[in-house]
Amino acid sequence: MALIRRYLDDGDRHFLHDVLGASDADDIILWVDWREDEVDIVTMCEGILRTGALSACYRPNDISADLEIAYRGKMSIVRYPDGVADRDTTLLALNAALAPDFEIRYCVDSDGSDTAALLPLRGEQWAILEADAPEQVGRLFRPLSIESPLFT
Repeated sequence: MALIRRYLDDGDRHFLHDVLGASDADDIILWVDWREDEVDIVTMCEGILRTGALSACYRPNDISADLEIAYRGKMSIVRYPDGVADRDTTLLALNAALAPDFEIRYCVDSDGSDTAALLPLRGEQWAILEADAPEQVGRLFRPLSIESPLFT
C-alpha cells in the first residue's frame, strides 16, 4: 500500500511503469497484454492476491470453450460471444467473481498501450484510498465497466 500511496501523491505516469511495473514489484499490478490467455489472467491475479482460493480452467462447449472461474467455492462460467475469448469479458467476469472481497481497477496511466495495468485490491483498501485521496484515486484508477472496454 505504501507504493500505491506514493503513486497517488506523485501522480506521474512514469511511476506506474518504472516503480509499480518493476520486476521486484510484480505482486502489485496485474499487467494484461491484449493477447493474454484467459486462464493466465486469473492465475496472475491469484499470484497478486494470494487468496489460495482463486483458479480458472476451460470448459469445452459446442463452439469452443467457456472459462470457468472458481473463487471460494463459487463457480462462475464465462461465455464468450461467438465463442471467441476476449480480455474485457474475462476481466469483468473475474472482477464480479471476486466481489465483494476484492475489486480490480484499471490504471489510467497505462492507456494507449496494448498492455493494460490493473490494480486488484481488497474492497476496504479501495475505501481507505478513496477516503484519503478521492480526486487522485478517481483520476488514476477507473472501475472496470462494460461501457469502457480496455481492449475492444
